[in-house]
Amino acid sequence: MYHVDRRVHKHQKLRKRAGWLLGAAVVVLGVYGLLHLRVTPPQDVYNSPPSSKAYQPGSVSNVTITKPELTLELPSGWTEEVVPSSPTAPKYSMRSLSSDAQQLQIYIDNPPQRFGLNKAIAVSGSGDGIVHTSVSDNCTTYTDISKRDPSTGFATAKWQGIDFYCDVANSARAVVGTVSKDGFNYFTATGPTFGIHKVFITYIDNGSSPDYSVLYGILDSVKFR
Repeated sequence: MYHVDRRVHKHQKLRKRAGWLLGAAVVVLGVYGLLHLRVTPPQDVYNSPPSSKAYQPGSVSNVTITKPELTLELPSGWTEEVVPSSPTAPKYSMRSLSSDAQQLQIYIDNPPQRFGLNKAIAVSGSGDGIVHTSVSDNCTTYTDISKRDPSTGFATAKWQGIDFYCDVANSARAVVGTVSKDGFNYFTATGPTFGIHKVFITYIDNGSSPDYSVLYGILDSVKFR
């Protein structure tokens, strides 16, 4: 008897086996693909946050200035001005960069008698250095300006029990001056070779927000020789 379906049956088995093999191959490839994706590290997803360091103004270096009478430290960039030869002129005058608009003047043994201030800072000599308080408010806020001298524009003022002249006529100026119980417009300074002398210091900051920490740092650095 001739079995007409035997050859057909073999073809069906072959097709089934091929289908299983193809399916297995698809599964293997799928598993391989999944494993490959899992072991590949993600890129640019969990980056560390950027770190930054703010610039600190206090890190600016100071320069030590040595004079026959004293030494002091000024912020880097300050320059010394030429002082005219006059019995009423300061001994030394230093100025900051023009953008800062700060100026320091030191009088030695010629304290000005008619000098108006806008703000005062009480000081005294301590050993070969200086001790100081904080800069006052504008003196027009605690001075009887009705007693202003019309010829000078000054009014007698008092800060921490110390007398000085308040420049009422120019209240918008930014002149800070040292005041002391030692005497009017001077404090007594002492150094091992400098001896005992009368000193008066003024500080001007024409910036929109005056930085008196610069003045404090300078005063703290002063050493009389």
